[in-house]
Amino acid sequence: MGNSYNRDLGDGRHHDEPDAATATTAPDATVPGAVTPDATAPDATAPDATVPRVIDCDEPWFTHIREGRKPVEGRKASPTWADIEVGNVLVFRNAADGEHCFVARVTGVTRYEGPGALRRYLEGETLARALPGVEDLDAGEAVYLQWSTREEIDRYGMLGIQIAVTMEGY
Repeated sequence: MGNSYNRDLGDGRHHDEPDAATATTAPDATVPGAVTPDATAPDATAPDATVPRVIDCDEPWFTHIREGRKPVEGRKASPTWADIEVGNVLVFRNAADGEHCFVARVTGVTRYEGPGALRRYLEGETLARALPGVEDLDAGEAVYLQWSTREEIDRYGMLGIQIAVTMEGY
């Protein structure tokens, strides 16, 4: 059986375009406009690692990351961040001026789940790598609790996002 064609010109397609819902999986070279699913095409629902995510970052963390002293970015594993993966591109924007930026690539992601996720994140990633200059775990927790409640972090978990700066300021 050949390709099915939608001849209803009211749907925006020309009468000789195939109906994608009924197109065959093997193109028929004699049929103009035959549709073949592309097995190499990216999944439209999957996050695109090449599309950068912008992170507005406060000082002193912006400078610590840019200068390589903070190679781990911590984020609550909310739906916004839960799908982050190695290879994703991040643009860090200075929250104070909204202009100064740099680019980093995700080199690793560690998930910390359940009650106590924040403390385990700080212990696992270490204060020196996640919050340079912060001396104790309680002070480290206080930094993250500026942006999220303990209950939210316990619910969603924490992500230790390992990063490498790849492009300085633009």
